[in-house]
Amino acid sequence: MDITPLGSLTGGRIELVITDQGAAVKHAGAMYANVGDFIISGNGDLVVAGGRIRTANDLIVATAGLNMDGGQNGNAQLDAAHDIDIRSGAITIAATEFAAGVSSTDASGVATITQRGNILLGVDGQAASSSTAISASTFHATGGIGIYNQNHALTIDGSTFMANENIFLSSRSVALTTHWSGNISQSSALTSQTGIVGLSAIEGLHLDGARIDGAAGTGIDAGSLAMTVSHSANGSAAAKAQLRSAGPPFLKINSIKRRSSHEARCESYDFCWTGTRVGRLPA
Repeated sequence: MDITPLGSLTGGRIELVITDQGAAVKHAGAMYANVGDFIISGNGDLVVAGGRIRTANDLIVATAGLNMDGGQNGNAQLDAAHDIDIRSGAITIAATEFAAGVSSTDASGVATITQRGNILLGVDGQAASSSTAISASTFHATGGIGIYNQNHALTIDGSTFMANENIFLSSRSVALTTHWSGNISQSSALTSQTGIVGLSAIEGLHLDGARIDGAAGTGIDAGSLAMTVSHSANGSAAAKAQLRSAGPPFLKINSIKRRSSHEARCESYDFCWTGTRVGRLPA
């Protein structure tokens, strides 16, 4: 199936089932389920090149692989009034906008969540077929965000994740890096407005100019933690790695690495990164 940039598909509820082994769906246009779910499943891949998929309820992708990137119509977009659930074993995402849930803002600028929506990439406890790569993308959920890749690497470059509730990343190794365009930086960032940010990486977690901020707490369970400053190509600009937690932090780390006492910063009401040691602030 091949939907061109000028093509579109609209229905109350849309379900695409690909029965041929290895057959792919290529989407560069617009698909909209205006009443119910949008579901696509099959043994092949879903390739989205600047296409948009919207649904009035859940958006479920259960293909062997998912490859998303910008195209003729700009950034690719996945927009669900409820949950976005990506169950693919191989996931590559670039220049894509994810939005789950519904919220409204009144005249005074106060936001109200009218529909809770979660974003899930991968399946917790299920082996993926390859590493997960995300770049130059944005994720916004009125609920929570979860990314799972138990037996491969997870790399996130220049992408932002904003959730009202918890954010959880679990992979063999996790790297959050900064993308540079000249001296302009786009740091990867994980922000939970009311919940916790949790990261689990058996082999190690690397924050290269990345920002982590959990309103209710920040938790890290990793074989090692490396926090480094990211520099522009000419070295004239820099972005520091940051850990912030308004609630109690939790760190379970076998080893902590850094390059200088000025490169990493960890701030919390009772937790800090000071020089060469990690410790609690005085009572």
